[in-house]
Amino acid sequence: MADKKSEEDRSTVREDRHVEEETEGLQKRVPKKADWVSEEESRRKKTHRSTVLGRLTHKSNVLKSLMERNDLSEVQKGMEEWQKAYCDLEEASGDYQTTLDADQLKEDTEKWVGPRFAELDQFRDRVHEWINLTSEKEEETGIKPSDSVSQACSQSSSVASSARLRAELRRAELREKAAALDQKMKLQEKEFQIKREEMELRRQQELLEVRTEMAQEEAKLKVIDNFEAYGQPKPRIRLPFEPPTSEHQRERSDQFRTAPTVKEEPYQTSLNPEAASFTMTNRSDREKQNSPTPEEFLQGLVNQQAEVTKLMMEHNKKSSLPTRAIISFEGDPLSYTQFIKAFKHAIEDKTQDPEDRLHYLGQYTRGEARELVTSCVLMDPEEGFKEAKRLLEERYGTPFKVSRAYAEEAKRWSEIKHDDKPALRKFSLFLTKCLNAMKGDQYLQELDHYTNIALLVGKLPYRLKERWRRKSHDIQRQGRVKFKDLVDFVKQEEQVSSNDIFDDKSAKESFKRNPGTRYQRDRAKALAWRVSGCVKHSSREGVPSIIPVAVRSKKSGKTVQTYALLDNGSDVVICTEALKRQLKSKGRETKLSLSTINGTKEVKSEVLGDLEVLDMERNNCIPIPTAYVQEKIPVSKERIISTEDLEAWPYLREVEMPKINADIGLLIGNNVQSAMEPWRIINSQEGGPYAIKTLLGWSVNGPLMGASDGKMASVNRISLEQQLTQYFNNDFNEKIEDKKEMSVEDQRFMNIMSEGTKKEEGHYQVPLPFRNSRPVLPNNKSVALQRAKHLQKKMSKDEKFKEDYVQFVQTVIERGYAEKVPSEEMETEDTNGGKVWYIPHHGVYHPQKKKIRVVFDCAAPYAGTSLNKELLQGPDLTSTLVGVLTRFRQEPVALMADIEAMFSQVKVPVEDRDYLRFLWWPEGNLDKPLQEYRMAVHVFGATSSPSCASFALKKLAEDGEGRYTEEVLESIRNNFYVDDLLKSTSTVTEGGHLAKDMREACKEGGFRLTKWVSNSREVLKTVPVAEMSEEVRDLNLDLDTMPVERTLGMLWNVQTDTLGFRNVVKDKPATKRGILSTVSSMYDPLGLIAPATLQPKLLLQDLCREGTTWDEEIP
Repeated sequence: MADKKSEEDRSTVREDRHVEEETEGLQKRVPKKADWVSEEESRRKKTHRSTVLGRLTHKSNVLKSLMERNDLSEVQKGMEEWQKAYCDLEEASGDYQTTLDADQLKEDTEKWVGPRFAELDQFRDRVHEWINLTSEKEEETGIKPSDSVSQACSQSSSVASSARLRAELRRAELREKAAALDQKMKLQEKEFQIKREEMELRRQQELLEVRTEMAQEEAKLKVIDNFEAYGQPKPRIRLPFEPPTSEHQRERSDQFRTAPTVKEEPYQTSLNPEAASFTMTNRSDREKQNSPTPEEFLQGLVNQQAEVTKLMMEHNKKSSLPTRAIISFEGDPLSYTQFIKAFKHAIEDKTQDPEDRLHYLGQYTRGEARELVTSCVLMDPEEGFKEAKRLLEERYGTPFKVSRAYAEEAKRWSEIKHDDKPALRKFSLFLTKCLNAMKGDQYLQELDHYTNIALLVGKLPYRLKERWRRKSHDIQRQGRVKFKDLVDFVKQEEQVSSNDIFDDKSAKESFKRNPGTRYQRDRAKALAWRVSGCVKHSSREGVPSIIPVAVRSKKSGKTVQTYALLDNGSDVVICTEALKRQLKSKGRETKLSLSTINGTKEVKSEVLGDLEVLDMERNNCIPIPTAYVQEKIPVSKERIISTEDLEAWPYLREVEMPKINADIGLLIGNNVQSAMEPWRIINSQEGGPYAIKTLLGWSVNGPLMGASDGKMASVNRISLEQQLTQYFNNDFNEKIEDKKEMSVEDQRFMNIMSEGTKKEEGHYQVPLPFRNSRPVLPNNKSVALQRAKHLQKKMSKDEKFKEDYVQFVQTVIERGYAEKVPSEEMETEDTNGGKVWYIPHHGVYHPQKKKIRVVFDCAAPYAGTSLNKELLQGPDLTSTLVGVLTRFRQEPVALMADIEAMFSQVKVPVEDRDYLRFLWWPEGNLDKPLQEYRMAVHVFGATSSPSCASFALKKLAEDGEGRYTEEVLESIRNNFYVDDLLKSTSTVTEGGHLAKDMREACKEGGFRLTKWVSNSREVLKTVPVAEMSEEVRDLNLDLDTMPVERTLGMLWNVQTDTLGFRNVVKDKPATKRGILSTVSSMYDPLGLIAPATLQPKLLLQDLCREGTTWDEEIP
């Protein structure tokens, strides 16, 4: 018994240790929250606690007023609500304190929780004391304090009221007691549930121990049974050498020993004469022959026990393995075999219940596969499970289906681009997977067919295709080319491409260690550039590298043939405006600094990021990361050569220069290295031209054409370094300059505003500033219809996007910002002189606020024009950002507010609204036909809207002269940045008065000034709660901490009245481009963090001096 108890104690210790290890493992596996996530959670819970305290404070004030009126019944009801709010505060405080560490918890308890709850407890005691005193007084006098003199005279009414009051008090007391008992019963039930679960766990543990012992004993019995079957079968277990224990047994033993022997004769069979004869032996002889000795028996017993121990150890090892995960099967035949094996191991082998098997099979399937499984649910579970597996096997697991899936996957595989190592690695793994599958699937043997091998070879880059052609030629000399040969070839090439020990990085490192070499090389390049710009007098004129290519837009899918100029002197890609229109591509506007031999100038441009350039046979594709749009490329079309022009040069006979009907639409600079890399060179002979073969085809350079007149030379040089210089100069943008005069267009804009602006129904009405008075435009309704169809598809796929979009547009219509086009005006849309324009629209989510904004695409072109092209942008009437922020920090009391929907408060005259038509579904129901609406206000997306809204605000200040103080008018003129008001005053009183006057003045012009925030709590108390910012609306202004607000891209800590920054650090490469991206991501309009960003900017300057390329890794 002692041994058994000791064994149980050891087992318990092992189990406890196992539980501790599992608990520790779980703790290790729990991912640690990021610091900013914990801080944000703590801030949110702290704000919630303050909000709950505010509600409780409000209820306390209500109780005080009721006590002053001596209204006992209302006080009692209010006290019940107060008690619930008190419990909510306790819960909120507990939730917040769970996010604090030990020191923070101690500080919060001493400075916040203790004082506030003590004050609340005192208030509660005072209220209860007042209730008791008032109740006793009413019981003694029978008159309530709120009764009138006439009521006091009525004895019966007084007695009834007193009795009713006592009954209500008694009912309230019983209600509180019942609630307390109910809470107590719930706690007891929860405690009992915990104890019952603990008892159940202990019972299961004991049952597991008993079953383990039973398994061990059964294993021992199995060993002994096996021995009995092997040795002497006896009715009881006895050792072979054990002597008989009775006289009867000894007699029977002697009888067996003295029994007469039978002469053994060989037994012959007539069935097979050639079979060997065997001799019949009696049982006693066999027992003598088979009976082991005592030593042999003991050795066998030891071996059996060792075997059982080995099996138990293997079982324990298997049980310690992690659970094999089952990936849900979605109907891909390629993953069917893996899924069915994992399901058998993890589910089918562990349960014999067919209903469970069928349930789990449905749980781990998706799509059509799940539908097949669920179709068998109503059948008998065992038959249903077998039928479900049969259906899955028939649909996805047949060898033909699997082989066909492999073949289809190979056909869909995209073409691997040049030097795309990850894509080549994936392709190699896929081919290896196919090869392994061929060993067990006869249908996949068709991959050995030369057509399928050729199909797979077509996925390789051009360079590997050439190598495979030579490799397959060598293989064909010895026999037939097989699929395995291609797999081995791709695997070897992938390994070679992944071996970067002796790649071109070593050359880069040598340049880094020897900057003088780079300097000499750059100087030579610069000299070559200067010489190329000089006018030369030669007998023959050289031709630039112009080759025919195909350009494709990934967004539109359009492919256009054009000529490309390969220019080593440029470091960007230029696309002409005509080519961009043919590709139907669209980018974002930017400015580009063009450096030529005549100097540098800044021009407007457009950035395209979706272009790819291909050779004429479409075998090689080179992505273009960035292309800038210009009107044209200054290279004459006469410089384009074809194969016919090379007939005079026999050594260039193999060079093919296809002739296409196109202009020079693309300039490729040295930043696209793959397009410049020479694959083969045919050197010049006898002063003739030379040819270079690249991935895009052949290009011919050198003297080829007729004599030059010496009056014309071309130099192509486009640099981005000027933009970097301009970026550095922005750090020191303080300069003295004369007042900038308005352009002719700006003057026309101001004339239109002055003549057409008027005030109607409390809002300013500002006309659309057309370049030409109310232009005649083409009917672009087809464009709006097409965009609406795309929008409908997107809404159908994204329910959240649809809900937000519909709510935004319906709000615009309900507030009167848009109106339905009258039916009588719709009928005349083709006869109204072309003064109708339909604006497409799309939704954009704010990256920080996560709110949607519907943007009207006024730049959408049609027939060579757009609404924005017809509108004047107007002068910049907005105050400077630096000036607004500087004045905001000038005085100690700071105020911030925002004009709600500023653009939507400026109306558009009725005669201009047809230019702002758009299509929408009534009530957002996509099943209904589209109807025509038109905006009644200036829209977000029109190039003129910011200037129109700013003019209306300036007009408000002009109209308010003599009615409002000069401080209010100056604030309207100079302290708004678009729709954000930032103002500071010297005293709290001035701040309160200014906030009130600003709201009234802006309201007169139809502008609602809301989202008020101030670092002065006294000023905030003068602002209506509905006009406060959401972050401060629910705060207790006497106790709570003020939040952090976003202010013109910066962070304003209202509590400490300091400006700050938040920078999300992203993993950027250690290159010049990565450094510039990181430094420029810090938005600092006032230069407050210039000391911190100065060091990386100096590093950028040093890298520019050394000539480091943009994507070269920095040592």
